[in-house]
Amino acid sequence: MNWRDDTRRLRFTPYVYAGIGLFGISGNASKNAAYSNIQMAVPFGGGMKYVLNPKWYVAAEFGIRKTFFDYLDNISDGEPSFKNFQYGNRYDNDNYFFLGLTFTRTFYDIPCPRSPY
Repeated sequence: MNWRDDTRRLRFTPYVYAGIGLFGISGNASKNAAYSNIQMAVPFGGGMKYVLNPKWYVAAEFGIRKTFFDYLDNISDGEPSFKNFQYGNRYDNDNYFFLGLTFTRTFYDIPCPRSPY
């Protein structure tokens, strides 16, 4: 959406995003699993951006990071028959979530070309 149009009364726009990313973890691998500390994730989510004035913007977003890794919590090797709550589900991968609030400041304007027609 053209959310910086001066003639529009609406000063906000929704957005969605998706991509491919890497994340790093620290910790020790368990005895049964050896893994790399760099793993791949697929981030996706959406948010809302609002124009405070021509130089300042605020955005709120929520996202999910889908991983292909089951040791993010480092407790996936537990025995399910013992209910000590120290194990994860060994049959699916871990995910993590992101909730953010962003303030943006524009320092210069890029003039848009005018149509000659």
